[in-house]
Amino acid sequence: MQERDLHGTVADKSLLALASHEAGHLLMLWLLDRYAIACGIADGCGITKSLDEPGEKETPHQRILYAMSGMVLAGEFELLSDLRRHATEPDYFDPMSDSHYVVEALPHIDGEPAVVLSQFTEVILRLGNRFRKAHNQAARFSDKE
Repeated sequence: MQERDLHGTVADKSLLALASHEAGHLLMLWLLDRYAIACGIADGCGITKSLDEPGEKETPHQRILYAMSGMVLAGEFELLSDLRRHATEPDYFDPMSDSHYVVEALPHIDGEPAVVLSQFTEVILRLGNRFRKAHNQAARFSDKE
């Protein structure tokens, strides 16, 4: 039995790239008026977890904004390109990847998936530009210049 490739992840990410990715998630949680309860980086991967209020239901739009924000604001263009190419194939992506979460939410939004993804990318880029200082501060893990 052949082992399945893990699409939707990047091997051998630098600590700075991981910090930028997770900072993208943190920024989006803040912009969505949600709380982060954990953000960690270890062994070449990272995770950011939001606090889910009792009875709160995340919309597909919120899920996509949150899941894509790490990729977009960290400039992971290969992952974004792979996401656009396989936007209708949830099983293509590692079940724990941001790409998988995006592809699961896409059927709940009207429009051609590649176009919808491009629109979300544009919105995230604009927000990232507007709140660049907050993103950079969240990504900073050392005061050394």
